[in-house]
Amino acid sequence: MKLLKFIYFTLITFVFAEYIYAESNISESSSRPIIIKFKSSIPQTALSQNVLPNPSQRSAAFSSLKYDRPIADQKIINQSKLKFGINRIHYFKNSSSISNTELVSMLRKDPLVEYVLIQPIFKTNEVPNDALWNDQASYMNALNFPEAWDIVKAEEGSVVIAVVDDAVDWTHEDLIDNIWNNPKEIADNGIDDDNNGFIDDVRGWNFTDNSNNPKLNGVSHGTTTATTA
Repeated sequence: MKLLKFIYFTLITFVFAEYIYAESNISESSSRPIIIKFKSSIPQTALSQNVLPNPSQRSAAFSSLKYDRPIADQKIINQSKLKFGINRIHYFKNSSSISNTELVSMLRKDPLVEYVLIQPIFKTNEVPNDALWNDQASYMNALNFPEAWDIVKAEEGSVVIAVVDDAVDWTHEDLIDNIWNNPKEIADNGIDDDNNGFIDDVRGWNFTDNSNNPKLNGVSHGTTTATTA
């Protein structure tokens, strides 16, 4: 009997703990903004007033949302960003008792919506111990490099990053052990071993002077970009 009571109270405790965990997750999720990308551009005034095209076809979820702001300042969006529709992405806040998860599920069925998601939470677990980190910290954080560092480190992973820039000094202390080498090319044999149209492109190609030497004398922006990556 004592054993049965112990099992019973253990189960009750477990269920209660799971309920509390689920409730906290729902609360945390519902407090985060919802990001919506529309299939076509909609003026901010229309979004703030919830005056959307074809009202009869709109998801009921829109009545539970309060417009917050665009994901990017519309005044500084250039043509290259417009091509990818960054001007069609906006933040909304949940103004109802309906969970964000349920609202997202409803919004995904609306033909006006290209995609919708709850604002993810990114947590930094580790920051590189590079002595020069603070010199570029603002750029690193803006590009979410600390979060990328949590996923894979250059010396441990096999991620290859292609850098299109002016030049790269592969003898730099941050690159010499990490720079990519073309495994299908034999260095300095004067033959295009991998038949890609470039002879001895062991470390890339210099399209400025059409050579296999992507290194320039002095400081280059490409070296800064590559070492950052």
